[in-house]
Amino acid sequence: MSRRSAALAACAAAVALCVTPASGALYVCGCDTLRVEPVGRWEAVVLYLDGGPFLLPQTIAASGVRYSDGERTFWTKGEEAFLEIGDVLVKSGCVLAPSVLETGGDGRTQFDVPVLSSHDVDVSALNELIDAAALRGEAWVRDAFLIALEHVGATDGLEARVVSVVKVDSAAEAAAGSTVTVVREGLLDDSVRAIWDELHLARTAGGAWRVERALRAYRCWRGHHGLAYGAEWCP
Repeated sequence: MSRRSAALAACAAAVALCVTPASGALYVCGCDTLRVEPVGRWEAVVLYLDGGPFLLPQTIAASGVRYSDGERTFWTKGEEAFLEIGDVLVKSGCVLAPSVLETGGDGRTQFDVPVLSSHDVDVSALNELIDAAALRGEAWVRDAFLIALEHVGATDGLEARVVSVVKVDSAAEAAAGSTVTVVREGLLDDSVRAIWDELHLARTAGGAWRVERALRAYRCWRGHHGLAYGAEWCP
């Protein structure tokens, strides 16, 4: 398993453990999280950090929305958030956790967005990699979750700040089949809002998984498929 996919797996597992507060917002910053809650109508925020909580009043910002108590500064620009302590930027590129990312003002997550169409992704190279790793006795080929992350990490080269994964096995024990759905958000691309991948896997006699089919669809910031996933690349 590649180092990139291993890091992606660690971050995805961390995101999966996030619990969004009833009010306020939970941001994902790589493999870390940042929690803030509003005061009034966001005239100030309560920032939860070690040694806190801290009250940060809203201050003047050249762009975005900025809160600061003189030592700690939290601000948002678009869908991103940042945290500075003193003169040091300690968290950057933070995005809302998957459980609160809205898709159209109705509170749905990216998993709730309909997939209108998708295209097949060639998995022959991935299955060859799995076969070779199985012969070497590598453990990751026995985990459908890790295989899915290997797939999305190697196919398009796009980095994602939020990775959400849902795995459904055909049985509680000794499952013969598994379907893994991966949604990537916070991409370093100004046209693609999210990428949806779905892998259908079957277990071999030796215990390793092989990918029978992989599907992919895109959700765009503009143009077609702004409210749904589609097979076409975003303009």
